[in-house]
Amino acid sequence: MYKDQPKAIFEYYLKLSSNQLIALGEQLKALSNEKNEVDGQLRQVEGVRKSYSSEAETDVMSPKEFDELRTELNEYVAITDDLQTKISSYSNQISKIKMKLDNHRHDYAEIHKLLLATNARFRDIEYECTYCHSRLTREQSLTRLELGDNDFEIRQREIEAKQDIEVDQANLDSLLSTLTSLRSDFDEKNRRVSSLRNASNIDKYVDHQVITKLGQLAGKYQVKSSQLEASIGEIKKDQREERATLKAARESNELNYEQIKSDIAIELGVPSVSNKPFLNFQKVKDAGTALNKILLCLYLTYFEIMVSRSNTTFPMAMDSFVKNEITDSNEDKMFMAVQKHFMSLNNQTFFSLIKRNQSKLDLTNSRVTILKRPILIDSAYKQLVSELIVAEDNPDGNVGNER
Repeated sequence: MYKDQPKAIFEYYLKLSSNQLIALGEQLKALSNEKNEVDGQLRQVEGVRKSYSSEAETDVMSPKEFDELRTELNEYVAITDDLQTKISSYSNQISKIKMKLDNHRHDYAEIHKLLLATNARFRDIEYECTYCHSRLTREQSLTRLELGDNDFEIRQREIEAKQDIEVDQANLDSLLSTLTSLRSDFDEKNRRVSSLRNASNIDKYVDHQVITKLGQLAGKYQVKSSQLEASIGEIKKDQREERATLKAARESNELNYEQIKSDIAIELGVPSVSNKPFLNFQKVKDAGTALNKILLCLYLTYFEIMVSRSNTTFPMAMDSFVKNEITDSNEDKMFMAVQKHFMSLNNQTFFSLIKRNQSKLDLTNSRVTILKRPILIDSAYKQLVSELIVAEDNPDGNVGNER
């Protein structure tokens, strides 16, 4: 009826499913993905190194030549890096001041148009934005520029905007001049380096350094790949051990299930439960008394397994199994099975039955609550709560023994 949902619940509480195994699987997947990525990078680096080594000219140099080339190259790198940093800085400043200058020019143009418009004749005149080409009314332009409808105020703002433009233009001209000088200096340094006597040897030195660095990088990737491989091996080992533990637990539960089920089936006189393996919850296809006895056998079997093998203690509840006409002999067997395999459990148990069947159970250690209609009104509900829920200060003390 419920497909695989009961199976997942039983597996969880009987520790037949493992969060640890799921976590190990996720770790294995993550490590495998990381190793695939590292191995891919290793193949790329080794491919580039092999290709570069076959094309580059890397003559063997003496230590002295090597040190001289290293010093010469470091000086070159330091000079060009410094110039490039300055060029980038000035380029950024120029970009920012150009944006600022454009904004001031836009404001100046819009203010100038406002001055050309008189209140009487051009009240509804529109202005086109030089950036987004949207249409602005005279009032919208005043609002955007945070100006009132005052001719003197607008003229004063025009003067300020013009002064801002002049200041920004002067700063821009100065920056452009400095940038031109820096670029000229940068080009000159490059020409000087290219004319150095050992310039060709520097190229060879660079080739040698590149090949060396690629080899070191490949070595790092190889070490990382080996470490990941070892970690993957450990996780696979843990998975095998966890699966073996789960397999042993399942086999033990299956054996216990078959033993309990067989004993109860004999007591009830049920011949056809062998086709209901452990954790198989497909609908029982029998009918009448046979169906009631088969279902009772399965319910009692799972109750006993949950009580004996789950670390979590549950209250157990079962409705009456008398759904249709049952012979007295069958009814007696079924109540005896309930008494032996359900009412005797250490867990708190609830069992419902009609009053005439009370005599078929030993209720000496059970609390009997007679339910009368209506049972859902407030007064009846409160009474039932007081009878069914045992307070912590109850002298009897053991909720599990309440029936």
